[in-house]
Amino acid sequence: MALSKSSDKFSVVARGQLGEALAKNNVPQSSFNGPVMALWVAGESNIRAVISGQITLSGNVLGISLECHRADSGKGVARLKTTSTISAEMRDLMNKVVDYPDPKIDSRVPASGQTG
Repeated sequence: MALSKSSDKFSVVARGQLGEALAKNNVPQSSFNGPVMALWVAGESNIRAVISGQITLSGNVLGISLECHRADSGKGVARLKTTSTISAEMRDLMNKVVDYPDPKIDSRVPASGQTG
């Protein structure tokens, strides 16, 4: 929400739209693990840039790595790496497993190559 409000030239695609693009092409969400797959999904979803990242935990050190790429060329625009010490409360939150439901595709909506 904060990113989408930061500029009138900037918009954020709902995460569900990415899941729908994967489901439409029978690609498991578990394969969405880096900038190459993010760029492919961007091409399927009319997205102009992607930000992908990774969070790692080693002891009490949280590592965050982000990369931004242009979807049209795949060219890297920016990269960020940082670390931070985590609290016990943060560790408890990171140890929770969150299941994301598979997106439900509305079969009544025409898709390219199917029903118009």
